[in-house]
Formats: sequence, structure tokens, C-alpha cells
Amino acid sequence: MKNKTILIIGEQGSGKTIFLKEITKYLRLNGITIYGILAEGFWLNGIRDRYELVDLSTNDRIIFCQMNFHRGWEKIKHFYVNPTAVRFGEKALHLQNISEHHLIAIDEIGPFELQGKGWSQAVAKIITESPHQSMIWVVRRKLVDIVVNHFNIKSSLDIDVEKYDASEAAIKIVHFISVNNQGKN
Repeated sequence: MKNKTILIIGEQGSGKTIFLKEITKYLRLNGITIYGILAEGFWLNGIRDRYELVDLSTNDRIIFCQMNFHRGWEKIKHFYVNPTAVRFGEKALHLQNISEHHLIAIDEIGPFELQGKGWSQAVAKIITESPHQSMIWVVRRKLVDIVVNHFNIKSSLDIDVEKYDASEAAIKIVHFISVNNQGKN
């Protein structure tokens, strides 16, 4: 089957990224190679102050966006976005870099991707040029149906962060991926 995607679902601020981070540990213990990006949030005085983008294959990280003004960074809502980090993320999601990997993670697919920004071009390219590539996306609960329709996802495994722990989710993902790999032509 094409476009098999695992969706990590939860409310904004519910711990989806932390959940994905925990899942990746379990999956790696099961021999699953994971590539992609994770957007880790950092708090200052009770306010989300910045996000760092982490390349999951190298653990390299870069400040993705921050609340404080930075010359040359585009302001989007409350944050200034680092253009170097955008290129960093695009490189991590480039098909050349993921063709041999079992699973690609993208944290997160949200409003920017639905507007054709953020990781939307990389996602569209993966879906069309590597249709059997298994992916795991972090998605806000209220956007799940919109994201699935927007990217024409045919088969997904939905994992709600409030209903599963990371080890249970990893077991479901391993099964989902193995079924996916059996269906490749």
C-alpha cells in the first residue's frame, strides 16, 4: 500500500514531541532506522521561548525559531524563524538522505504545511517520489483530518498521546511498518 503514515496526535502543548522522542528510542531498540526532524520546545518563565530543530540521524541541532528578534529572520506569529534552520530541516528531509531508512519522522505537520510552507514541499516529494516510504508525523488533533486530506494519505496509524504510552505505540508502529514492507512491489 502507498502512503502509509503514522500520526502522533495530541493537543498543542500536550507532549507530542516528547512522546515522539520516546518512541524513537524504542524503535531504535527494535532495529528501526529513523531519519527526519524533531522540533524541541524550550520554556523560559512559563512561556515557550524557542524551538530547536534536531536531525534525528545525527542528533545535530540548530535554533529553529525564537521569540526574541533576530536580524534576517522572518517573523511568523510570535516567533522569528531562522532561515539556516529551514535549510537544515529541508536537507534532513531530502529524498537522497532518506532512501535507505526505514522511517522518516517529521515534527510537525501543521498550519504552515497546509499553506504550502514549512516542510510541505519535502513531504509532497516524499509521497510522490517514494510512495512506500513509511513516515511518522506529529499533528495537532484539530488538524488531523485536514492534514490527511491535504496530503491524500491513504493509510495511517493514528496514535493519540493521551491513549498510549511510548512502548505500546512503538509495538504498533513496528507491526504497521512490517505490514507496509510486505506490501512493497
